Parts: sequence; C-alpha cells; structure tokens
Amino acid sequence: MSNLHDKQPVTTTLLRQCWIIPRIALIIAVVELVVMIIISWSPYEFPFFAEAVLDASLLVLFTTPLIFKFVAKPFLSQRDEAVMKLSHMAQHDPLTQLPNRRLLSEYLEKGLASSERHHTYGAIMVIDLDGFKTVNDTYGHDIGDRLLIEVAERLKAGVRAEDLVSRTGGDEFIIVLLQLSEDEHIARRFAEMVAEKIQENINVPFQIQNKDLNVGCSIGVRMIGGKRQGAQISIKEADLAMYLAKKSGGGSINFFS
Repeated sequence: MSNLHDKQPVTTTLLRQCWIIPRIALIIAVVELVVMIIISWSPYEFPFFAEAVLDASLLVLFTTPLIFKFVAKPFLSQRDEAVMKLSHMAQHDPLTQLPNRRLLSEYLEKGLASSERHHTYGAIMVIDLDGFKTVNDTYGHDIGDRLLIEVAERLKAGVRAEDLVSRTGGDEFIIVLLQLSEDEHIARRFAEMVAEKIQENINVPFQIQNKDLNVGCSIGVRMIGGKRQGAQISIKEADLAMYLAKKSGGGSINFFS
C-alpha cells in the first residue's frame, strides 16, 4: 500500500527548487538598485571604471550573505530533509512504518558481529498471524491494513526499546533481540518469555470500526550467538521454526534446533 504523504515532501522540495533562480535574480536586482542609490548619493565623483568596480564589489558584498540566507540555506535544508525521507522510505514498510527486510538484514548482520565480539546470546523471532486471511477476506483490505498497524504497535509494546521489530511482508513480522545474556540458557528463557508476552498481546481482541477482531500468532525462534553464521541463514532457520509451529495447528512457539 503506497503512502502518498511520504511523497509530498519530495514533491514540495522539487517545486521549491524551481524558484531558486527567480529568487536569486530578485535579490540581485534589489541589491543593485540599493547600490546604485548609494553611489548616486556619494559626494564624490568616481571615474567610470572605478564606479563599475565599486558597484560590482558592493553587489557581491551584499548579495552573498542574502543569497546564502534566503536561497542556499533553505535549499540545503530541504534537500537534506528529502534525502532523509527517501532513505526512510527505502528502509521502512510504508503501511506500518516498521523497518523492512533490507534494514532488518543490515541490523542483524551488525548484531551478529556484536554478539560474537561480546560473547552474548540473542534471538530472532519470525511471527506469522493466525486468522489474518479470514479477517482480510471477510472485512476487506482497509480493515486488514488497520489490523496490521495495530499488530505492529502491540509487537513494539512487547519488546525492549533497543530491539528491532520489522515487517517483512503480508502478515509476517520479524523481531531481533540482541544481547539477552552471556548465558545461553538464560537468553533462551528470556526469549521464550518475550514470545509468550507477544502471544498474550496479540490474543487480545482488536477493536476496529466497532468490530472485535480475533487473531493469534505462530512464532518461530532461532537463538543467535556462539557459532557465527550469516543473517539470511538465521532468518531462514527462524522461518522454518515458525512454519513447524504453524503446521502443528498455530498459536504455538517453536525453537529451531
């Protein structure tokens, strides 16, 4: 689902760029008029060449700071804002504003390196909603989209501020928990507690447009740390664990082993 609001700042910036040359021309014209008045009021008579040099010097002296303040500085700010907006759009899901698979992969690669360096354990959770297709087919995509947005909020509420919650497509989300503990068993128990909390949060009915919507979730967990392996392999193994949880009837938590 595209977000038109994300495109507006970029479009606005491009429109403003069209006014850069007229704005510079206006500044030069006004300053030149002021310079000519100043020179005409001077009690001294200047030779033609000297007057031309003085005119040009004063024009440069006065227009440079004005052009920077009223043209260059706003343009640079708008450009930086547009670049940041485009970067955000490239790395986030347009519906939920959660990190997408691209940002997830970058974050996870750094996290795996950090876990190896600091000898800590973490976890990857692949979460797939149970019953979402029924809701989407029954009530339509608009309500389905609103449900996904609220699911994203509940997922974020169930983890720490430093954990990454991402949406990788459809009704699938991936959470990365880093530096849970230096002890693998403690880290595993912590990950299990987080998964249970997430299930509790998702199992509470969602109220959207005066409708009570019930969905659950199946969660696959892959512990990370210890032996180093790539981000994509870790995600695939967590996804396999989720598939087995789904296959067993849904609504369960399964650890990859």
